[in-house]
Amino acid sequence: MKNTLKIRTCKFIFARGLPRKNASRERASIRYKFISLTYFLIDILSIVDHLCFELQSDSLNYANFVKSVNTCLEEIQENYVDHEIYGDNFRAFKEKMDKKEFMPHIKLINTPQLVTEAKEIMKEFSKALLRNLKTRFVVDEIVVLFQVLIIEDIRSSNVDIALYGIQEIDKLIDIFGISKTVDKVETQPIIDPIETRSEWRLFKRFIKNNYLDETNEIFWSRIANNLTFKINT
Repeated sequence: MKNTLKIRTCKFIFARGLPRKNASRERASIRYKFISLTYFLIDILSIVDHLCFELQSDSLNYANFVKSVNTCLEEIQENYVDHEIYGDNFRAFKEKMDKKEFMPHIKLINTPQLVTEAKEIMKEFSKALLRNLKTRFVVDEIVVLFQVLIIEDIRSSNVDIALYGIQEIDKLIDIFGISKTVDKVETQPIIDPIETRSEWRLFKRFIKNNYLDETNEIFWSRIANNLTFKINT
């Protein structure tokens, strides 16, 4: 709905402000770049719009935050930087231009040079947007590893429960279960590798078999408050 409104607004602006068929070649060339870049912005900024709405969700947790940010970054990287696929609105505009069906009463010129110039601007904008998003949303590797404890993911995973989360737990053990020396200062492990792996095997099966509907927030708040758990029989 929001994108439809944006497109209608743009078409209104185009119809009121674009040069007619008797306009100069220079002005028609400039307007082509303006229109193509406008449709490009409608598409790429709608990806950021979607991310903004997801980050305002009342049920947002870090796991969902990471997924939403990564989805946004991947979409821009793959469709706008790596492969120049672009979005639906820009592709529809380009197709109509190729068929000379885009506002036929408007004089527009899209020479290969103009197309190349517009693509260069789109590429630079996409790269800059990607850099800014990566700077704004820093995803901590350790916190990403802790996503293995999200109980909704444990329940919904198609991976064999015996294999689920093994790599993540092993990496966390490497971080917290092994003594390390940094700047001649030795830090002792805070978890036991053998006990941690044993508890993980029991924990994920416990979740899979008993906590079928409970949310991640409620479950871990019970852990934090040391409440007693009831196992379904």
